[in-house]
Amino acid sequence: KKKMKYDEIRVKEGFCLRLKRFFFVKLKDKNFLKGISTLCGASLLNLIAGSVFSVCQLMIYEISYIYHTNPENEISSDNETFYYPVELLSQTIATFFSAILDKKFGLHYTNLIGTIVLIIGYFILLFSKSFAADMVSMVFSGIGTGIISYPSTANACEWFKDNNGLVVGIIETMISLGSFSYNLMGEKITNPDQKESVTTKDKDDKLYEKDIADRFKTYIIWLIVSVIILYGLSFAMTFKKTKEIFRDTSNVTVGLLSMENENEIENENEQNQEQFNEKQLGLISNTVEHDKVKKDFKKMLFAAIKSKALILFILIVILESPLPSMIFSLNRSIGEIKGINQYFLSSLGPVNFIFECAGGLIIGILCDFVTKRNLLIFNFGGNSIIAIFYCLTFGSNLWFFLFTNLSSFISGGFYSFKDYYLINIFGVDLYVELMACVNLLAAFVIIALTPLSYSLQYNANLESDAPYWILFSICGILSLLGLILSLYAIEDPLNYDDLIKDDDDDKEENKNA
Repeated sequence: KKKMKYDEIRVKEGFCLRLKRFFFVKLKDKNFLKGISTLCGASLLNLIAGSVFSVCQLMIYEISYIYHTNPENEISSDNETFYYPVELLSQTIATFFSAILDKKFGLHYTNLIGTIVLIIGYFILLFSKSFAADMVSMVFSGIGTGIISYPSTANACEWFKDNNGLVVGIIETMISLGSFSYNLMGEKITNPDQKESVTTKDKDDKLYEKDIADRFKTYIIWLIVSVIILYGLSFAMTFKKTKEIFRDTSNVTVGLLSMENENEIENENEQNQEQFNEKQLGLISNTVEHDKVKKDFKKMLFAAIKSKALILFILIVILESPLPSMIFSLNRSIGEIKGINQYFLSSLGPVNFIFECAGGLIIGILCDFVTKRNLLIFNFGGNSIIAIFYCLTFGSNLWFFLFTNLSSFISGGFYSFKDYYLINIFGVDLYVELMACVNLLAAFVIIALTPLSYSLQYNANLESDAPYWILFSICGILSLLGLILSLYAIEDPLNYDDLIKDDDDDKEENKNA
């Protein structure tokens, strides 16, 4: 009995000691701490990026402001349809420039340029008194967001190359959290009493009263100040990952768990460091581990663009995008027209972003454990169900609220999955460039549906739900097609050795043989 008791105590002490040593090594490892700091910095930067989406959802207050301030300007709530597509197109185009800026000037200068452009867009919106000026503001805001979003995500993934699903899940969650926080604050500043919109005198349109609309500019001032503060914090916390400081701590940690004292920890740490220093010149990020690929970035990029894996994934993203985008653009106007309770309607925006946060984080974590095909099947299966039944929810406050938020949950999860897929199939070195291609084509589809969305809002006073049935039936058919394509999604990383091999390589191989 004494021996058994002693063994139990020794096992417990061994576990506690190992746990203590694990944290001791992690906290002593400067590269690990830099990685955590960089992840926090990237999260703050994407928190800033999320503010743009909240602004797009609050534009009914800006339209009301223009209506009261500049009566000669022809503007109505129907114009709200154009804000998000213009911002989205500008953001996707700017992603191409972010890749160029990141490689030419570095991560910090890229983030600085993007933040300045974003702030310029908000200043234009602050002084805007016309719909045209608002569109210019959306262009600048979209460009700024597109520049800062993806390079910081790629850099954070470099620090934690074995946990990319968790990293992109956290970052995508921060984008949604930013949207939620800024949306909630915008509602509190602009419409704290949750007053309902009123019908205008000169035409049958629902806008907010002048005292409410005027407070929207106060919110923009608060927004600009918060962006400047958050960017300063992000700048101080972000470190650029370079190959010269690469250090694999996973093998070091495994060895440390069985050590007996701190001196052995330090000696083993130094030995492992020397071994990795010898190998680090031959290492590149994630799934791409070939020296030849590293030396020729253009060949690698063109090989990825022409690959079956990317073409199939672009089709999947295009088929996924319309439904959540249409619900995002139309849910507020549908709620106003169909008489959804003001309490549900006011809380719809903030709660949407909470569900989007949850979806991004949960699916991001699952990316490291669940196959890509199963995640896609869940996404498109859920979208198909929402598209089929969404119009039936118009007569119920609760069901309309739940289905709209369910769409946000699935959409947030797909954002994380999209990042994870591109990083793990094509490598983090190509992440920004390929993300730009994917998002640009998806944006064109959303913009193509914008006239239909505008037509629905323009004729929203009609009692018939037929136009909405047509729109969401189209989205449902696209989701079902995406569900079929999901069964053929590529699971394995791209083999660049076979794809970029040219005549010179064949000659060299024959010569060596």
